[in-house]
Parts: sequence; C-alpha cells; structure tokens
Amino acid sequence: YAQVKDQVEVRFGTTVQSFEQDEAQGQVTLASGTHETYDLLVGADGIHSHIRALVFGEEAQFYRFLGFNTAAYVLKDVQDLAISRDAFQTLTEPGRQVAIYPVQDGLATFFVYKIKQKLAHYSHTIALSELQRAFGTMNWIVPGLLQRAQDVPDIYFDAVAQIEMPHWSQ
Repeated sequence: YAQVKDQVEVRFGTTVQSFEQDEAQGQVTLASGTHETYDLLVGADGIHSHIRALVFGEEAQFYRFLGFNTAAYVLKDVQDLAISRDAFQTLTEPGRQVAIYPVQDGLATFFVYKIKQKLAHYSHTIALSELQRAFGTMNWIVPGLLQRAQDVPDIYFDAVAQIEMPHWSQ
C-alpha cells in the first residue's frame, strides 16, 4: 500500500457487490450502490473469497479440506502468564498444536488440530466448544488460554483448506 498509495486510489471499508467484464475494463458495483469502471479487479479477500466466487463460481468446486481446524485470537492482559514476552512458543502433541507469540497489543494465540471431517458450522460458540474438546487435556498455559477464550469477542476459527484452481485470472 505504501508503494502505490500516491499513484492509485485504494478504497477501504467497502465490498464489491457485482461486476461485468469486457476485453478492456470491468464495471464494478460496490455495496453502496456506486458504479465504477476499472482496468483491474484484484480479489485478495482470503480463502472464502467473494471476488473469486463472483468470477469463477462457488467455493466448493475449488475447496480442498486438509484435515485440520485452526483457531486464533489475541489476548490483551497476559501479565500473569508465566511466559517469555519476546519469543514464539509452542506446545505440540500428536494431532494438535498450541502456539503463542507477542504482538503489538498483547499476545496472539494459535491453535491447530487434526479432525476427520470439516465441521458443518464455524461459529464463535462452536469454536469455544471445539477448543475445549481438542485442547482441554493439555497442560502448560493451555488451560488459562482456554479459560480466557470465553471472554474474547473475536475468535478466528476455520478449517485448514486449500483452494485448487486451474487458473487464477480471467
């Protein structure tokens, strides 16, 4: 962004509702109802990409579940945890791993665990339940991390997956 911000208009806080493309340009309709014409539309919106779905079709045709779930959240107050404040630390056991590392505004947590099939839903409530089920018997600082997860408003929780496509542009 820093390299292009003075040459290119970048819009934050909006989404593409729809678009049409010809040989030269794309007509984009934003969520606000605004219509714009662009030379290039880049979808850099993650594994569940709305842009990719608009261009190539539904995610399911490209989605490959890799046999794991992952969760992550940031804790703000971690002064009472007996951990190093300047290192990436991890506890790994067969089929599951917990990691913590310092970030600017606290401590980031990262969980990954093996699962036989993708869950039907990935809600906050299911995340808390799954974390307890998968990591509830681990030691170290894991019990404290799981307890604190109960008060975290935002938990990233999803299947570990890969998007496999024959081509990435149109």
